[in-house]
Amino acid sequence: MDKLKRKVPILNIFYMLSYVWDKTEKFGELLIDNLNNFSAPDLLATLFLMSTTEYVRFGLYQEYQTINEEIKGVKGKVDFKNSLTHLSFKNAKAYCSYDILEINNSINQVIKSTAVMLYRMEQISVNLKADLNNFLLYFNGVDLIDLSEKSFEFEFNSKNFYCYPLIKICHLIFQVSMVTEEAGQYKFVDVFDDDDKMESLFELFAYRFYLKEYSNSRSRTVKYQSKLEWLAEGEKVDMQWLPGMYIDIKVENEDTVFIIDTKYYTKFYAEQRFGFGDNQTISKKLNSSNMYQVFSYMNQCETDKNIRGVILYPMPYSLEEINAIYRIKTITKDGTKDSTLQIKTIDLSSDWNTIRYEMLSILN
Repeated sequence: MDKLKRKVPILNIFYMLSYVWDKTEKFGELLIDNLNNFSAPDLLATLFLMSTTEYVRFGLYQEYQTINEEIKGVKGKVDFKNSLTHLSFKNAKAYCSYDILEINNSINQVIKSTAVMLYRMEQISVNLKADLNNFLLYFNGVDLIDLSEKSFEFEFNSKNFYCYPLIKICHLIFQVSMVTEEAGQYKFVDVFDDDDKMESLFELFAYRFYLKEYSNSRSRTVKYQSKLEWLAEGEKVDMQWLPGMYIDIKVENEDTVFIIDTKYYTKFYAEQRFGFGDNQTISKKLNSSNMYQVFSYMNQCETDKNIRGVILYPMPYSLEEINAIYRIKTITKDGTKDSTLQIKTIDLSSDWNTIRYEMLSILN
């Protein structure tokens, strides 16, 4: 199939990312201003600048760094070996080691280098380049680095976690930037034609969407990668051999537990061909492994509430849709109970209000 026919519009990609980054309100305001003059690189640069405004207001992240130098007087710990070697004491000086808070650290280096990458991107408008140039003034004491995937491997903690959303945006910019033939210049490329990247984004988006749009009371909870315990018994049962069971998204309200599994396949069904030539027939069946997987999760879910399993596919690949709900029996300790299994496609190429409505309709 022609990729252009199944490609998720870049605007909808940014909508999905706005949920992942928890910036849906700001993104909505941004679209109102840019809807008639939409450019993916400009929108990406604007999102970056919006995040950096908050970051600068909060304060550039600082780390303690150890300095060892010759100074007048004493500060921190005296380095006697270097002081004696260089005869520092005779000149009323000493080599000292002391810690200072520095903005020239790996986090700020990534942020500054990303801003420069955007500035050098050929599709960015002149006005945004001026804003990026003004932002870079805050980073005069920060080194530029050559970005790579390893540059984004940070361990976040309570002190630097406020940098996390901006670093995620920087990582995306790095992924969608490609060096041009002109030295030091970049251009925007659409990496979200990659099924692996879209599968990960689709799963995270669905979780963050329900977390924001549905868990608005104590009776509603949304959990990500929730672990299920095997209901295994017996004297010779060795639990360490059993694989882990992790639900993509578990949503719970007053009377129902939803077990939602997201898939990003070109088709939501498998095909079997029978016969030859003009007499050939094609049989379409739902993906059995996906259904068995969710069905097993439903059977291991210990609850007195109703259980609904949901397998969620994107539609743009096959341009076919399904919204089938099957009444099935699930196993409990006391016997069986009536449950439902839903197979549904979401058209990620439609307008965003339709996508939002379709996503919420699953839980109604």
